[in-house]
Order: sequence, then structure tokens, then C-alpha cells
Amino acid sequence: NYHALLTTLKPGDTLNLAPGTYPRLDIRGLNGLPDAWITITGPPSDPPAIIVGESEYNTVEILNSSYLAIENLRIDSRGIPGAFGISARYHEENLTHDIRIEGNTLVGQNGGQQTDAISTKTPTWGWIIRYNRILRAGTGLYLGDSDGTQPFVAGVIENNLILDTIGYNMEIKDQ
Repeated sequence: NYHALLTTLKPGDTLNLAPGTYPRLDIRGLNGLPDAWITITGPPSDPPAIIVGESEYNTVEILNSSYLAIENLRIDSRGIPGAFGISARYHEENLTHDIRIEGNTLVGQNGGQQTDAISTKTPTWGWIIRYNRILRAGTGLYLGDSDGTQPFVAGVIENNLILDTIGYNMEIKDQ
């Protein structure tokens, strides 16, 4: 049960998920350090570790966390409308910064244009989003909030492949 292990992770720890299927990933209060990130990773090659979506939840939710890496996972929201792939939300109540999302494949976020593969609706900074594959999402990357109160700043977005979105490939609001 990897959920029980999440609460024990300390700066510098790595949680290696073996190939297989896992329930949604709810990350709360995982805080590494600038020189000792916490990493949650799947295998670097197939077969993957697959995180699967569930109705009324985002597939990976990040709350009040920092210096955290999510790597080499297949994140499958199973076509559930509104089930984002990776999400940080709840406005100022969620201080989430210095997050690295790298080498993941995001699928199943095709439940409608408003279903995002990667989304931030909280003030976020220091995010690194690179080498991900986002396939057939409603919107690929939606960073920041449309009213400008939840900015996405000082991030790096590079070398991502976003294919066949219903709506936008990427929107960055009020950076």
C-alpha cells in the first residue's frame, strides 16, 4: 500500500513504484529541501507504474508540498470528466512550489475541454515541467487561474509533447 509510505517520506527519499496499477495519488504536506528533493517515480522504461483516476477526484493532487519530483509515471484519468491528471488547487490555502514533473505520460484527460492534463489553480513558483507526453487531453497545460489571482511564476516548461488536445495545448495565466 503505497499510500501508507507517502506519509513517511523525508527529504532526500525516493518512493520507487514497481510496474502495475495504483489508485489515485493524493500528495499532502510532502516537503523536501532545495538539496534533498522527495521523489515519487515509476520505472524508467515499460512496463509502467500506472496511476488511475477515480470519479470526483484528480488523479494526482498536490497540496502544501515543495521540492517534490513526480517522474516516470503513466497517469491515466480514464476519460472521467473533470478528473485532471496532475493538479494543484485551492488558491492561497495551498502553498505548492518547486515541483518537478518529468518523464511522465498523461492519458485519459479527455473528458472534455475543461479537463486538464496538468493544472495549477494556486500561486505556484519554481515548477519544472519537462519531457512529458500529454496525449488527447481536454487542455494540455493550464497554469495559473484565469482571473489572475493565482499566478504561475518562475517556472521552466521544456521538451514536452502535447498531441490532439480538445482545446488548448497550453495556457499560462498572469505569469
